[in-house]
Amino acid sequence: MYRIKLASGEEAVYRTSGEFQLAVQSGVVGPTAEVFHNTTGRWLPVATHPDYKAAAATRRDDAPIYRPVGHAPLPP
Repeated sequence: MYRIKLASGEEAVYRTSGEFQLAVQSGVVGPTAEVFHNTTGRWLPVATHPDYKAAAATRRDDAPIYRPVGHAPLPP
């Protein structure tokens, strides 16, 4: 599970690595987001997370935008 604080300050939870990968590839989760590290109880830059790095390396500009169920739409 990935607890992410988006650049807007809004929090989102991605339950699987596949959901997280789709969110990164579609641009919902960007390099300025933060990920909550459960062990230390701290927010860390998402760009340092290995799963983010792998997903960002395969990002496509034409990927559909993925938001988990109940996630508020992003502003235009």
